[in-house]
Amino acid sequence: MIFIDTNVAIQILNAQNTLDDLIIKLSSDKIGITSPSVVELYYGLYKLKYQKKDLSSSKFKELSTDLDQLIKELNCFSLDLKSAVLGAELNMKLRGKGQQVEIFDCLIAAIILSNGYQKLVTNNQKHFKRFEDLELISF
Repeated sequence: MIFIDTNVAIQILNAQNTLDDLIIKLSSDKIGITSPSVVELYYGLYKLKYQKKDLSSSKFKELSTDLDQLIKELNCFSLDLKSAVLGAELNMKLRGKGQQVEIFDCLIAAIILSNGYQKLVTNNQKHFKRFEDLELISF
């Protein structure tokens, strides 16, 4: 299983790349996403709906349908007790080293690692390189 970060999902949704492009590049059709990334994606969608005054209801529906479809095509891994505990540990371990890190990034890393995986496709290497057990792939 190879996971995609929120920014890669956004690229796919914005038609900068396709899921098929990603599958070909990775030589794998087992693509996962974590529930924190799903939250970030829907947060962005609803932010558009409620804060962008010129977004028509038909455009919102189109964006919502596209997002729903993408999520259905991916294997979604949710936050469970094991990953929640690991996420907290990762966050405090980095903070103990004086590094500020977003809790969502810690949860994404923790879900991947606690499920026995390591690969994350992200264009945000800076945020995730601090998690030494993750293998990062640019897209």
